[in-house]
Amino acid sequence: MRRFIIAILVGVLSLGLMGASLMRRFPVYEEDVGEDAFVFFEEVSELTLVDDATFAGVIRSTRTGRLITTYDRSQPKSRPACPT
Repeated sequence: MRRFIIAILVGVLSLGLMGASLMRRFPVYEEDVGEDAFVFFEEVSELTLVDDATFAGVIRSTRTGRLITTYDRSQPKSRPACPT
C-alpha cells in the first residue's frame, strides 16, 4: 500500500513538472551580435526548442551565450533531415 501511494505521488509530481515545462518560453535571437546591440528575438516554447536543437535549428552562441536560430522562422518548416 505504501509503495502504491509513493508511486501515485511520483506520478503526480512528474505530470506537474511536465506541465510547468510547457509554460516555459525561451528567447531565440535572429543573429549573433554583441551584448549592447538592439536585436529582435522570438520566444519559443520548450517543446519547440527541443525539436529545433535536435535538428540543428537553434544553436548557442559561444560569444554571448544566447540561443541563435539557424533558419528563417517566417517560412513554413519543412521536414528535417535525420541528424544521425
